[in-house]
Amino acid sequence: MMLYPSINEDLNDKTDSRYTLVMLAAKRARDIIAGKPVLTDVDDVRPVSLATNEISEGYISYKRLTDEEYLMSRDDNTKATEIAEPAGNEAQIEEVK
Repeated sequence: MMLYPSINEDLNDKTDSRYTLVMLAAKRARDIIAGKPVLTDVDDVRPVSLATNEISEGYISYKRLTDEEYLMSRDDNTKATEIAEPAGNEAQIEEVK
């Protein structure tokens, strides 16, 4: 089974790394499973395929948070172990409309 769009051709230019691409697609696929509207017009029902098509078509993008933005986005009730995570490695999904 081949994934369309191709990771090498269409999706590498949309993110800074394959890890970011996988995280972005996984987060968006969970949103689709949770019932958020699909932004692409593709004949497919698989959430990961829909998510990768949305990323390829430019409907889904991300913004790399600075250290300050990351710390500000965390809840005050965050566990100490979560605060110790390296800051600046979180990607935030933005839906382009």
